[in-house]
Amino acid sequence: MNPYFPLKEEFHCSNYSQYEDETPQPMEGLNDSGPPPFLYKTFNMVDDPSTNCVVSWSRGGSSFVVWDTHSLSSNLLPRFFKHNNFSSFVRQLNTYGFRKIDSEKWESENEGFIKGQKHLLNSIKRRKNTSQTPVVIQQSLGSCVEDGEVDRLRRDRRVLLMELVKLRQQQHSTRAYIKAMERRLQGTEKKQQQMMSFLASAMQNPAFLN
Repeated sequence: MNPYFPLKEEFHCSNYSQYEDETPQPMEGLNDSGPPPFLYKTFNMVDDPSTNCVVSWSRGGSSFVVWDTHSLSSNLLPRFFKHNNFSSFVRQLNTYGFRKIDSEKWESENEGFIKGQKHLLNSIKRRKNTSQTPVVIQQSLGSCVEDGEVDRLRRDRRVLLMELVKLRQQQHSTRAYIKAMERRLQGTEKKQQQMMSFLASAMQNPAFLN
């Protein structure tokens, strides 16, 4: 028994072989206003008890589970849809708004795809303008990138302003230090000049020499 798919053990495909050569019958009263053929065929495929070991309703009947994607592609898709491409089948489901709801098994749901309520298929509409979705996403991403770039530039500007203030403070301190050193140098030079003048006067005074 597969621990991830306990529900699968409840279904049996002993009668599956007797249906292999049968083709889906058209829905009674089907007309132009009925559900799309893809939805109708998918509903019949899931609802068929003989296929329960491959695809079946979930326990609550509000979704369906593909138990064996290989068998679905090789046996059921050719019988119901005339192809064996599982990826194409999934793309069609996405087009009609189905969504995968379980990460451990292939389970999909749609509010209009309910066991025993085939009439709800008419409520499922094909998505429109799906080709524009990447453009919208790209525009959103572009907007996010632009906003992020603006924020980054603002942060860089604040950092640069802080650095500028710091440099100006350092420059102010350096200028003050230089001015103080200039004053000390001027004072030293003045004292030196006074000393030289004193010595010159003393040398000219005979009394100082004696």
